[in-house]
Amino acid sequence: MSSEIFHAILWLLLVFLFTSSGAAVACLFSDRAINYIFTYISGFSGGIMIAASVWSLLIPAMETSSYSEEISLALAVGGFALGAAFMFVVSKFLPEEENPARGSFKRLFIAVTAHNIPEGLAVGFAFGGVAFGKLPLAAAIAVALGIGIQNFPEGAAVSMPARKVFGKGKAFLYGAASGAVEPIAGLIGFFAVGIVSEILPVSMAFAAGAMVFATISDVLPGALNKNAIQTSAGFSVGFILMMTLDVLFG
Repeated sequence: MSSEIFHAILWLLLVFLFTSSGAAVACLFSDRAINYIFTYISGFSGGIMIAASVWSLLIPAMETSSYSEEISLALAVGGFALGAAFMFVVSKFLPEEENPARGSFKRLFIAVTAHNIPEGLAVGFAFGGVAFGKLPLAAAIAVALGIGIQNFPEGAAVSMPARKVFGKGKAFLYGAASGAVEPIAGLIGFFAVGIVSEILPVSMAFAAGAMVFATISDVLPGALNKNAIQTSAGFSVGFILMMTLDVLFG
C-alpha cells in the first residue's frame, strides 16, 4: 500500500502542476496582447470547456456507470440538470459586484473548480484500483497523464479571463487554485474507492452541467457581442484541441 499511495500522491501533484503551468503560460502575454486577442481567448476558453464537459465528463459518466444504459442516461441527465440548477442559484445569490466582469469570473471559477473534483476522484480511484489489485499501475498512470494534459489548457482558460479583472498575479493564483482541489479529491478517491466510485457518474454529469452553464452565461456573451466571428474561430480551435486531447489521452 505504501508504494501505491506514494505513486498516487506523486501523480496527483503532477496533475496539479499541469493546471498551474497552463495558468502561468496564460500570464506571459502582455496586457496589450490580451486586450487585442480577447475575443479569440474567450472563444478558445469556451471551446475547451464545452468539449471537456462532453468528452471528459458526460460521456465517461455514462460509460463508467455500473447500471443499465437507460439508468446511466437518466443519472447523467439528472446530474447535468442539477449542475446547471446549482449555477443558476449561484448566479442569483452571489453578492452583486460593481464590476460585472468580476461577478462573471466568480461563477466561472466555481464551475471549473467543480469540474476538477470528479477528475481528481478519477485519478484517486485509478491508483486505489492498483492498491486493490484491480488495475495495473501503467493504466493508473495513463489516467493521471491524460487528465493532466487536459488540465493545461483548462488552467489557461481560467487565468486568461481573470487577467482582465485581477491582473497577472491574481490571475495565476486563480488558475492554479481551480486545480488545487484535484489532489484533495484524489486522496479521498484513493482511500474510499469502493464507496465514492458509486456516485462518480452523477458528480461528473453535475460538473458538466455547471461548466456548460458558466460557459454560456459568463465566458461567451461579452466576446460574441464584441466580435462574433473571432469568438467563433477561437471556440472552434479550443473545442478541437480539447476533444483531441480527451480522445487521445482520456
